[in-house]
Amino acid sequence: MRKIIVLFLLFITSSIFAQTKSRVSINGGFCATDLYSKFFIWRECDEGCHPTEQRAKLLIDTKVLFEISLGKGFYIPIGFGCNQKGFSEKGLINNGAGTYSPYSYSFVESFIGSYIGLSYDLLRHAKYSINFSQLFNPEIAIDAGILNPPYTRYRILYSTQTNLSFQYDISDKLGFRLTPFFQTSLSAYETVTLYFSKKPSYWSPYGVGLTFGLLL
Repeated sequence: MRKIIVLFLLFITSSIFAQTKSRVSINGGFCATDLYSKFFIWRECDEGCHPTEQRAKLLIDTKVLFEISLGKGFYIPIGFGCNQKGFSEKGLINNGAGTYSPYSYSFVESFIGSYIGLSYDLLRHAKYSINFSQLFNPEIAIDAGILNPPYTRYRILYSTQTNLSFQYDISDKLGFRLTPFFQTSLSAYETVTLYFSKKPSYWSPYGVGLTFGLLL
C-alpha cells in the first residue's frame, strides 16, 4: 500500500512539473536610486562644504535569472546581476575667503550580487501572464565609488527587490517581459563619521526601476 501511495505521489509531482517548464530570463533596465536619510554627509572639504540637495539618480540594473518551476505557477528564481546605486548632490563650498560657490557632484557605486526568491504567476491567459516575485539580493561593491577609504568594497550588503512582471509569449521557447520593481536596502550600505561631526551619517539606498526582459 505504501509503495502505491509513493508511486502515486511521484506521478502527481512529475505531472505538475511537466505542466509548467522552468525558464531563464535576461533582464536589463534602469533604476532611479535615492536614499532614505538626507543629508548623507560623506566627504570632507578643507574649508567646508554644505549640501543643499540630494536627489535620485537614474542608474543601470541588470540580472539573469534561472526560474525553477515548482508547478501551479510557482517558481524559485536563482541568478546573478550587476547594478549601480547612488544619488546626485548640489551644495555650496567655501572658497576660503568667506565666500561660497555652488557645486554639483554625483555619488555612484557599482555592485555585483546574487538573487534568490519566490515568484508566482498571478494571471495566465493564452500568451499573456502577470507574475509577482520577491527576491533577496546579497551583493558586494566592485568599485570604491568616490568615498575614501572605500567603505563598502568587498563587504557583503543586503537588499530585497519586489517585482511585478508583465509577460508576452511569442512561442513556447521565447517571450518578452516588462518589469517595474521596488528595491530597498535592509541596512545601511555606508556609515560615515567625519572629523567635524560627532554623529554618524548613513547611506541606505532604495529605488524604483523598470527592466525589459527576454524569456527563454
